[in-house]
Amino acid sequence: MTTAEHPGVWTRVVAALHGEVSAATWEAYRDAGQAVFDVLAEMEAQRKAEAGEQSVGVVSGRVATWNALVLQLLGEALIDADYAADPKTVGFLPKVTAEQVSRVLTQVEPWLALARQTQADPGPDITKTVHLPAVLPAWVKVEPCPPAHLTAMVAASARIADYAEAALADAAADPRQEAHLPQLRQMWAEADTAGRYARALLRPGASQELHEAIEDKLHRALELWYRLGRLAADPRLRDQAARHDRTVLADPSTLPGGSAFDPWCLTAPNSREKWRADPRARRAIDLLWAYDPAPAATLTIQAEIDAAFAAGDIVYARTRGGKPLGHYFCCPWGAAYEVRRQVRIAGKRLAPHEQFVFDVSGEELAEGGKFVRRLVRGPFEPTKKVDYCDPEGGHDDDD
Repeated sequence: MTTAEHPGVWTRVVAALHGEVSAATWEAYRDAGQAVFDVLAEMEAQRKAEAGEQSVGVVSGRVATWNALVLQLLGEALIDADYAADPKTVGFLPKVTAEQVSRVLTQVEPWLALARQTQADPGPDITKTVHLPAVLPAWVKVEPCPPAHLTAMVAASARIADYAEAALADAAADPRQEAHLPQLRQMWAEADTAGRYARALLRPGASQELHEAIEDKLHRALELWYRLGRLAADPRLRDQAARHDRTVLADPSTLPGGSAFDPWCLTAPNSREKWRADPRARRAIDLLWAYDPAPAATLTIQAEIDAAFAAGDIVYARTRGGKPLGHYFCCPWGAAYEVRRQVRIAGKRLAPHEQFVFDVSGEELAEGGKFVRRLVRGPFEPTKKVDYCDPEGGHDDDD
């Protein structure tokens, strides 16, 4: 019998022809994330059993549980909708769907761990040290948007709406929320309207323009549900200012030719000496700056990264086993980071627990492409691959 865990030979063949990738990893993440429903039930039972004011630790644990719940529901919906849309490739996902699933399901466990911490020790307030305010991971941009993607978000918004309605009812019974109920109800109405409108627009054969309108409405609804559940659990969060609008500019002296210019400034600090000792790496770095049409733009993004790191908004990324993840495989071998608090870098809003690297490359110029200056989102896995990204000779890989 063919299942998601054990796809048959024909399923593998069809999936390969469709360019789909194995969903085994994300099935494992989905199974592990099921624990959020147990934690949710335990916290709800605790809330009902305890009369009076709850500790800030317990309240912040409910916030972490809500974040994990929404991410889990969204990841499950993406997988299930794709399987329903294409039963012939159950156990495999289109690359765009797999990327979106990875962005949401890899963030369930960190929030779940925080919730578990508050269960073990209800004293500390986790909102004081990490992760809030929080946003949903960035949506994968693809045109045209796969119909299964839209179906998945419709299904996810419907399930999340049910939980959000229950959270709103709990808030209505909480004396602390009396002054804030009008705002919560307004958020509920806006999210519900956006979700219903998207569902009404969704139909077979919809145009790309209609798909984009549906997608925008669903994104808005899901973002509102995500925020509403947190505010319903902890009204203090509405006064917690976001820290992601930091304005940073590159120091002119750090530009090429300046007195403080360091050609290795984009390279992970703990690997610079290794690359400096490599003649091919030195050539690659020199070519990178020679071909960069706007080094000020490159260094401004790096300055934003450095400022976020100094503020503790981002840290060096680690593997699931706790080991340093290291640097990107491609020149200039930038560090891999993990977001601790919501931050905006290079115009991109980055959510807690997301991993990213700053990818700068002129490699595509040799083939008539453009100079690349972008953030690449994880999750990442360790690799021994090395790419010198030579803009005059294309790929130059070592294994």
